[in-house]
Amino acid sequence: DVVLDRAGFTLREAQRLRETFQRFAQDGGIPAKAMPRCMEWLGLPPPPPPDSSRPGSEEADRSVSEAEFLGRMRQRQEQHIREFVAEFQRRPPDPDSSSVMDRLLLVSGLCGCGGATP
Repeated sequence: DVVLDRAGFTLREAQRLRETFQRFAQDGGIPAKAMPRCMEWLGLPPPPPPDSSRPGSEEADRSVSEAEFLGRMRQRQEQHIREFVAEFQRRPPDPDSSSVMDRLLLVSGLCGCGGATP
């Protein structure tokens, strides 16, 4: 149950995300319009803007709960890992047979996943 409450994040990651949630939350949730700023605060690319042009669209007016926020961050992290693995698999075979990944590729990939900071 404890790990589920953290959406699978480590204690440190969950704490950072909850602090960020509290920074942007209004009335118990983050307004959808504030999500791009929140994502940028975390060093992530902003999500696509909500489509408020469609008639009856309430996405732009709704807010994101803490549980939904953690879930979205988990999905974003998993997507980034999939992209990183796919990029690594597209790379040509190890030219010098050292089995060592280029440091810049590794650091840039891990930074976006929350696993390291330069």
